Amino acid sequence: MSNSQLRYTPSQLKKNIDILKDRSVFPTLCVLRGKDGGVNHAVTIVGDWIFDGNNSEALPLNQTSLDWCCSMENIKVMYDGVHKAYRFFHHKPRLNWRMYY
Repeated sequence: MSNSQLRYTPSQLKKNIDILKDRSVFPTLCVLRGKDGGVNHAVTIVGDWIFDGNNSEALPLNQTSLDWCCSMENIKVMYDGVHKAYRFFHHKPRLNWRMYY
């Protein structure tokens, strides 16, 4: 499927995005960076929720959840920031979405 069929257009976001403050109803794919320098895990954030393939349920968007996403089974790693992010903007957003972007 092309972007026009999906009605979303991806846009790379600035490198120093603060995902805790820059929230959006549009899906945002984020490669997270841990305090250990690791950038090997990606999540999708929509509104106030984190969708992580390692969890069966969405996590609330907060520091604790981001720390969990950066950690491994026996190694706790704190979230340090976003290495790279893409936001998928809808071509024809609903009027009430405009307050979020």
